[in-house]
Amino acid sequence: MVTFVKQVHAQSVPEGLYDFLPLQACLAYNIKESEDGFVFDVAVASRGTPEAALRRQVKFQLLQDLTTEVDGLVFDSNPSSRTNILTAILTLPEESSEVLWKLADNSWETCTKGMLQQVLLQSQLQIQEIIRAYGD
Repeated sequence: MVTFVKQVHAQSVPEGLYDFLPLQACLAYNIKESEDGFVFDVAVASRGTPEAALRRQVKFQLLQDLTTEVDGLVFDSNPSSRTNILTAILTLPEESSEVLWKLADNSWETCTKGMLQQVLLQSQLQIQEIIRAYGD
């Protein structure tokens, strides 16, 4: 028998992983410390219809796989790539400033600040379309 001593950690599953759980489930867990060691306390909660869960899963995957084409070059536009693009835009001093950039096909290309601004703008428009199609 395990006796609850104290709650060491409580965490809900992050949104990105949340979408890959079974269609009507949300996994939450606590790690409890007892005399016998650590024990996982798992709880499953409902999260809507299967159709809504499938829409969230498709939307999440589309956003993770997003690419944007500007001037014939295809850029990754997933969340971490957009953060990198924004950082480059903010740190490049002039519109014509150049930076070596890794493209979606893993090739390297010299890009201007203006090109990166276009990538960010176009990716935002694509994201709006995905959200419109699949919901919040």
